[in-house]
Amino acid sequence: MSPTRPLLLTRRRTLPAWALAGVGVFAVLALAWVYLGSAREVVSPTSPDRADPIGTSSGMGLIVTPRHPNAEPSPHGGLTPSQTRERLFRHGSLSGTTPTGDWCVRGTRLQPCEALRHRFEYYLLAQGEVEAADLRALVADELTRAHGPAPVPEVLALWDRYAALRAHPYRTVFDPRNLTTWRALLDEQQRTRRQILGDAWAQAFFAAEEAEARSDLAHLERGAALPADPGLPVPSTGQDASADATRAVHSERVARYGAAAADRLTQADAQWADWRRRLQTAQSEWARLQAAAELSPPQRRQAIDSHIQAHFRPDERRRVAALLAL
Repeated sequence: MSPTRPLLLTRRRTLPAWALAGVGVFAVLALAWVYLGSAREVVSPTSPDRADPIGTSSGMGLIVTPRHPNAEPSPHGGLTPSQTRERLFRHGSLSGTTPTGDWCVRGTRLQPCEALRHRFEYYLLAQGEVEAADLRALVADELTRAHGPAPVPEVLALWDRYAALRAHPYRTVFDPRNLTTWRALLDEQQRTRRQILGDAWAQAFFAAEEAEARSDLAHLERGAALPADPGLPVPSTGQDASADATRAVHSERVARYGAAAADRLTQADAQWADWRRRLQTAQSEWARLQAAAELSPPQRRQAIDSHIQAHFRPDERRRVAALLAL
């Protein structure tokens, strides 16, 4: 299973998530959203320096009718929900996990609440492992199993709007050194969320995050530093200082979450660091192969495929290929 942070347990305070929409650095984007429980590792290829930090989605607007889990594959060649479930929960990156959030269905009626965004993000962690239409059909099937068919059309319509929001290219050019651009980006994000999702769902999904972003920005504008987050390891330049910081973070985690949760977070830190190291190595190797004029395109592809086979587990390989745009 590709390492992911425990969902909804930690928050990145060194750079607020809303501000990361303007940063076109892959590693920062990936870390920020995994730390927030929204582990998305793809930057929009059309505008990498202005993309929404949660990434992109394809296949929006497809009408997928909920199917029985044992139904035949769809005419477009996609997977059935049961096949998608098998691939993701048994052999893929969601194995060993349970969905976070909630469907926000009360009786048979859908009611705006933040938990539905977390439920969406949980399934979106699997982007790159299956087609977007198959993931959307899985959402419909899971919702049908939980609440019947009545709320499915409304939830899928919201899923499509949320996907459109995640793919939206913001016009504000973000400069981390210029707080004016922070406020401009936050304002643009708030307007866009309400235009795409509507006031009720934008408020439900993002009100808490936007309030924290405003508070963080006010602190920065007064010249104050944001407090460190005990959920994240503290970066350091020296080996001894790094060890001290790691121990301090672990102690703070124990105090906040208990010893067992602190140990799991430490393990997740190590798994995530290993994943990032291997992924960055693969990116460097693919860049080297693409620049090797003596190799033909098939030879380059064979070489990167061999590298992926050697350094990634079977459940990781499809995601790596998607992140390398193979």
